[in-house]
Amino acid sequence: MRITTLPGELNIRWKGVKDRRIYQLEFTDSDPLVEANFKLLVMTGKNFDTATGLASHKPYSFRVNAVGADGVGPWSDIATCKPCEWCGAGRSPSGLRPAQ
Repeated sequence: MRITTLPGELNIRWKGVKDRRIYQLEFTDSDPLVEANFKLLVMTGKNFDTATGLASHKPYSFRVNAVGADGVGPWSDIATCKPCEWCGAGRSPSGLRPAQ
């Protein structure tokens, strides 16, 4: 998963999965190691989305899975990032890290 940041928003992109019907993208602004903290952000047929209306410098964690004819796939690794107050468009954040 790759995340780029703009003021108040995060652009999330992930590798596509062959034969998927839809992706489920979830996020949390709490502890990403607690399953119940994740909430559905979007269900989409594309391998990218933009989370908007976010607080700058607050960490947000994301995960995605694919749903296809064979059912629901496993969740991706978790990626965590903070939107910046001001940074150049498309800047990759230093706060991006996979879950341990």
